[in-house]
Amino acid sequence: MTRLSKADLEAITVGLQGIYAAEDPDAFPARMLAELRGLIPCDQLSYNEIDLARRRADVVLDTPEAVPPAVLQSFARYVHQHPLVAHCATTGDGRARKLSDFLTQRELHRLDIYNAVFRELATEYQMAISVSAHGSAVIGIAFNRLRPDFSERERLMLDTLAPHLVQAYRNAQTVRGQRKALLEMERQMTGPSLVELVDRLRALRLTSREAEVFGCLLKGKSNDEIADDLIVTPWTVHKHLEHIYRKLGVQSRTAAIARVFDTLQTGR
Repeated sequence: MTRLSKADLEAITVGLQGIYAAEDPDAFPARMLAELRGLIPCDQLSYNEIDLARRRADVVLDTPEAVPPAVLQSFARYVHQHPLVAHCATTGDGRARKLSDFLTQRELHRLDIYNAVFRELATEYQMAISVSAHGSAVIGIAFNRLRPDFSERERLMLDTLAPHLVQAYRNAQTVRGQRKALLEMERQMTGPSLVELVDRLRALRLTSREAEVFGCLLKGKSNDEIADDLIVTPWTVHKHLEHIYRKLGVQSRTAAIARVFDTLQTGR
Protein backbone atom coordinates (compact mmCIF):
# COMPACT_ATOMS: atom_id res chain seq x y z
CA MET A 1 0.00 0.00 0.00
CA THR A 2 1.28 3.45 -0.92
CA ARG A 3 1.87 5.71 2.08
CA LEU A 4 3.13 9.22 2.54
CA SER A 5 6.21 9.89 4.63
CA LYS A 6 6.45 12.37 7.48
CA ALA A 7 8.40 14.66 5.14
CA ASP A 8 5.59 14.45 2.54
CA LEU A 9 2.97 15.42 5.12
CA GLU A 10 5.07 18.30 6.42
CA ALA A 11 5.55 19.59 2.87
CA ILE A 12 1.79 19.38 2.26
CA THR A 13 1.10 21.32 5.47
CA VAL A 14 3.50 24.12 4.53
CA GLY A 15 2.07 24.29 1.01
CA LEU A 16 -1.49 24.51 2.29
CA GLN A 17 -0.59 27.35 4.63
CA GLY A 18 0.56 29.35 1.62
CA ILE A 19 -2.53 28.46 -0.41
CA TYR A 20 -5.00 29.34 2.36
CA ALA A 21 -3.16 32.64 2.86
CA ALA A 22 -4.11 33.71 -0.69
CA GLU A 23 -7.12 35.90 0.05
CA ASP A 24 -7.11 37.92 -3.17
CA PRO A 25 -9.40 35.91 -5.49
CA ASP A 26 -7.72 37.31 -8.59
CA ALA A 27 -4.28 36.22 -7.40
CA PHE A 28 -5.49 32.86 -6.08
CA PRO A 29 -4.67 30.69 -9.15
CA ALA A 30 -1.08 31.97 -9.43
CA ARG A 31 -0.51 31.64 -5.67
CA MET A 32 -1.85 28.08 -5.68
CA LEU A 33 0.38 27.10 -8.60
CA ALA A 34 3.44 28.55 -6.88
CA GLU A 35 2.80 26.46 -3.76
CA LEU A 36 1.99 23.26 -5.68
CA ARG A 37 5.11 23.57 -7.83
CA GLY A 38 7.27 22.70 -4.83
CA LEU A 39 5.21 19.66 -3.82
CA ILE A 40 5.00 17.55 -6.97
CA PRO A 41 7.84 17.96 -9.51
CA CYS A 42 6.67 18.72 -13.03
CA ASP A 43 7.76 20.52 -16.17
CA GLN A 44 4.69 22.73 -16.24
CA LEU A 45 1.69 23.42 -14.03
CA SER A 46 -1.63 24.97 -15.03
CA TYR A 47 -4.93 26.16 -13.56
CA ASN A 48 -7.73 25.62 -16.07
CA GLU A 49 -11.32 26.89 -16.25
CA ILE A 50 -12.99 24.83 -18.97
CA ASP A 51 -16.44 24.97 -20.57
CA LEU A 52 -16.84 21.88 -22.73
CA ALA A 53 -20.18 22.98 -24.16
CA ARG A 54 -18.69 26.18 -25.55
CA ARG A 55 -15.23 24.76 -26.28
CA ARG A 56 -13.70 27.45 -24.10
CA ALA A 57 -10.67 27.23 -21.83
CA ASP A 58 -9.11 29.94 -19.68
CA VAL A 59 -5.64 28.84 -18.61
CA VAL A 60 -3.23 30.23 -16.02
CA LEU A 61 0.29 28.81 -16.42
CA ASP A 62 3.21 28.91 -14.03
CA THR A 63 5.49 29.39 -17.08
CA PRO A 64 3.31 31.48 -19.44
CA GLU A 65 6.25 32.85 -21.44
CA ALA A 66 7.08 29.33 -22.66
CA VAL A 67 3.69 28.70 -24.31
CA PRO A 68 2.75 30.21 -27.70
CA PRO A 69 -0.79 31.71 -27.76
CA ALA A 70 -1.68 29.39 -30.67
CA VAL A 71 -1.18 26.39 -28.40
CA LEU A 72 -3.67 27.75 -25.88
CA GLN A 73 -6.15 28.36 -28.69
CA SER A 74 -5.70 24.76 -29.85
CA PHE A 75 -6.29 23.55 -26.31
CA ALA A 76 -9.71 25.24 -26.28
CA ARG A 77 -10.48 23.82 -29.74
CA TYR A 78 -9.67 20.22 -28.81
CA VAL A 79 -10.39 20.20 -25.08
CA HIS A 80 -13.38 17.88 -25.65
CA GLN A 81 -10.82 15.15 -26.52
CA HIS A 82 -9.09 15.44 -23.16
CA PRO A 83 -9.84 12.18 -21.29
CA LEU A 84 -9.36 13.65 -17.80
CA VAL A 85 -11.68 16.59 -18.50
CA ALA A 86 -14.30 14.32 -20.09
CA HIS A 87 -14.13 11.90 -17.16
CA CYS A 88 -14.61 14.67 -14.60
CA ALA A 89 -17.45 16.33 -16.54
CA THR A 90 -19.25 13.01 -16.98
CA THR A 91 -18.80 11.54 -13.50
CA GLY A 92 -18.12 14.53 -11.26
CA ASP A 93 -15.10 12.61 -9.96
CA GLY A 94 -12.43 15.20 -9.21
CA ARG A 95 -9.83 12.86 -7.75
CA ALA A 96 -6.29 12.72 -9.13
CA ARG A 97 -6.24 10.99 -12.49
CA LYS A 98 -3.44 10.40 -15.00
CA LEU A 99 -3.61 10.29 -18.78
CA SER A 100 -2.19 6.79 -18.53
CA ASP A 101 -5.29 5.73 -16.55
CA PHE A 102 -7.29 6.09 -19.76
CA LEU A 103 -4.93 5.85 -22.74
CA THR A 104 -1.78 4.10 -23.86
CA GLN A 105 0.96 6.31 -25.31
CA ARG A 106 0.05 5.12 -28.80
CA GLU A 107 -3.62 6.01 -28.31
CA LEU A 108 -2.67 9.41 -26.88
CA HIS A 109 -0.47 10.20 -29.88
CA ARG A 110 -3.41 9.70 -32.25
CA LEU A 111 -5.42 12.54 -30.73
CA ASP A 112 -5.56 16.05 -32.19
CA ILE A 113 -5.10 17.48 -28.71
CA TYR A 114 -1.80 15.64 -28.39
CA ASN A 115 -0.41 16.82 -31.71
CA ALA A 116 -1.64 20.41 -31.33
CA VAL A 117 -1.03 20.87 -27.61
CA PHE A 118 0.78 18.17 -25.65
CA ARG A 119 3.51 17.61 -28.20
CA GLU A 120 4.10 21.37 -28.46
CA LEU A 121 4.44 21.51 -24.67
CA ALA A 122 6.76 18.46 -24.61
CA THR A 123 4.16 16.69 -22.47
CA GLU A 124 3.81 12.92 -22.51
CA TYR A 125 2.39 12.48 -19.02
CA GLN A 126 -0.19 14.45 -17.11
CA MET A 127 -1.92 14.18 -13.74
CA ALA A 128 -4.83 16.44 -12.78
CA ILE A 129 -7.55 17.04 -10.22
CA SER A 130 -10.72 19.12 -10.29
CA VAL A 131 -11.64 21.74 -7.69
CA SER A 132 -15.08 22.30 -9.22
CA ALA A 133 -17.24 20.43 -11.73
CA HIS A 134 -20.79 21.43 -12.72
CA GLY A 135 -22.12 19.92 -15.92
CA SER A 136 -19.85 20.87 -18.80
CA ALA A 137 -17.88 23.34 -16.64
CA VAL A 138 -14.73 21.93 -15.09
CA ILE A 139 -12.08 23.79 -13.10
CA GLY A 140 -8.92 21.85 -12.52
CA ILE A 141 -5.18 21.82 -11.92
CA ALA A 142 -2.88 19.87 -14.22
CA PHE A 143 0.73 18.74 -13.78
CA ASN A 144 2.68 18.07 -17.01
CA ARG A 145 5.85 16.07 -17.62
CA LEU A 146 7.89 14.81 -20.50
CA ARG A 147 8.93 11.85 -18.38
CA PRO A 148 8.48 9.79 -16.27
CA ASP A 149 4.83 9.14 -15.53
CA PHE A 150 3.51 10.29 -12.17
CA SER A 151 3.88 7.79 -9.34
CA GLU A 152 1.21 6.45 -7.02
CA ARG A 153 2.89 8.34 -4.18
CA GLU A 154 2.46 11.58 -6.12
CA ARG A 155 -1.16 10.68 -6.83
CA LEU A 156 -1.73 10.13 -3.11
CA MET A 157 -0.14 13.49 -2.33
CA LEU A 158 -2.49 15.23 -4.75
CA ASP A 159 -5.52 13.36 -3.43
CA THR A 160 -4.51 14.37 0.10
CA LEU A 161 -4.31 17.99 -1.02
CA ALA A 162 -7.54 17.89 -3.05
CA PRO A 163 -10.16 18.61 -0.32
CA HIS A 164 -8.13 21.57 0.87
CA LEU A 165 -7.67 22.92 -2.65
CA VAL A 166 -11.44 22.67 -3.17
CA GLN A 167 -12.06 24.60 0.06
CA ALA A 168 -9.43 27.22 -0.77
CA TYR A 169 -11.03 27.69 -4.20
CA ARG A 170 -14.46 28.08 -2.59
CA ASN A 171 -13.05 30.60 -0.12
CA ALA A 172 -11.66 32.67 -2.99
CA GLN A 173 -15.00 32.53 -4.82
CA THR A 174 -16.84 33.57 -1.66
CA VAL A 175 -14.59 36.60 -1.26
CA ARG A 176 -15.11 37.52 -4.92
CA GLY A 177 -18.89 37.31 -4.51
CA GLN A 178 -18.86 39.35 -1.31
CA ARG A 179 -16.72 42.07 -2.85
CA LYS A 180 -18.97 42.21 -5.88
CA ALA A 181 -22.05 42.53 -3.67
CA LEU A 182 -20.43 45.24 -1.56
CA LEU A 183 -19.37 47.22 -4.62
CA GLU A 184 -22.89 46.93 -6.00
CA MET A 185 -24.31 48.22 -2.73
CA GLU A 186 -21.87 51.12 -2.85
CA ARG A 187 -22.92 51.97 -6.43
CA GLN A 188 -26.57 51.99 -5.40
CA MET A 189 -25.93 54.43 -2.57
CA THR A 190 -26.27 58.11 -3.39
CA GLY A 191 -24.44 59.57 -0.41
CA PRO A 192 -22.08 57.62 1.86
CA SER A 193 -18.79 56.11 0.74
CA LEU A 194 -17.85 52.52 1.52
CA VAL A 195 -15.78 53.63 4.52
CA GLU A 196 -18.73 55.66 5.84
CA LEU A 197 -20.98 52.65 5.33
CA VAL A 198 -18.67 50.48 7.43
CA ASP A 199 -18.50 53.21 10.08
CA ARG A 200 -22.32 53.14 10.34
CA LEU A 201 -22.34 49.50 11.39
CA ARG A 202 -22.66 50.20 15.09
CA ALA A 203 -22.62 46.55 15.99
CA LEU A 204 -19.03 46.34 14.77
CA ARG A 205 -17.87 49.17 17.10
CA LEU A 206 -15.11 50.27 14.72
CA THR A 207 -13.26 53.51 15.28
CA SER A 208 -13.14 55.93 12.37
CA ARG A 209 -9.54 54.91 11.63
CA GLU A 210 -10.41 51.23 11.76
CA ALA A 211 -13.29 51.92 9.38
CA GLU A 212 -10.87 53.54 6.94
CA VAL A 213 -8.53 50.56 7.16
CA PHE A 214 -11.40 48.13 6.72
CA GLY A 215 -12.79 50.09 3.79
CA CYS A 216 -9.42 49.68 2.02
CA LEU A 217 -9.41 45.97 2.89
CA LEU A 218 -12.84 45.54 1.31
CA LYS A 219 -11.43 46.99 -1.90
CA GLY A 220 -8.86 44.19 -2.00
CA LYS A 221 -5.82 46.22 -1.00
CA SER A 222 -2.78 44.67 0.67
CA ASN A 223 -1.37 45.90 3.98
CA ASP A 224 1.35 47.82 2.15
CA GLU A 225 -1.20 49.47 -0.16
CA ILE A 226 -3.40 50.43 2.79
CA ALA A 227 -0.36 51.91 4.55
CA ASP A 228 0.45 54.00 1.48
CA ASP A 229 -3.15 55.24 1.18
CA LEU A 230 -3.44 56.22 4.83
CA ILE A 231 0.17 57.40 5.21
CA VAL A 232 0.99 55.00 8.05
CA THR A 233 3.35 52.06 8.43
CA PRO A 234 2.39 48.49 7.46
CA TRP A 235 2.89 47.56 11.15
CA THR A 236 0.23 50.11 12.12
CA VAL A 237 -2.15 48.62 9.54
CA HIS A 238 -1.43 45.17 10.96
CA LYS A 239 -2.32 46.34 14.48
CA HIS A 240 -5.53 48.01 13.26
CA LEU A 241 -6.53 44.75 11.55
CA GLU A 242 -5.86 42.81 14.74
CA HIS A 243 -8.23 45.14 16.60
CA ILE A 244 -10.85 44.85 13.84
CA TYR A 245 -10.69 41.05 13.83
CA ARG A 246 -11.06 41.01 17.61
CA LYS A 247 -14.16 43.23 17.47
CA LEU A 248 -15.68 41.13 14.71
CA GLY A 249 -14.84 37.87 16.46
CA VAL A 250 -12.88 36.54 13.48
CA GLN A 251 -9.26 35.66 12.68
CA SER A 252 -8.77 36.43 8.99
CA ARG A 253 -9.58 38.87 6.18
CA THR A 254 -11.93 36.36 4.57
CA ALA A 255 -13.91 35.87 7.76
CA ALA A 256 -14.00 39.63 8.41
CA ILE A 257 -15.44 40.34 4.97
CA ALA A 258 -18.02 37.59 5.49
CA ARG A 259 -19.00 39.10 8.85
CA VAL A 260 -19.55 42.54 7.34
CA PHE A 261 -21.42 41.07 4.38
CA ASP A 262 -23.79 39.22 6.73
CA THR A 263 -24.33 42.41 8.73
CA LEU A 264 -25.20 44.36 5.59
CA GLN A 265 -27.60 41.65 4.47
CA THR A 266 -29.37 41.07 7.79
CA GLY A 267 -29.00 44.47 9.44
CA ARG A 268 -27.67 42.79 12.61
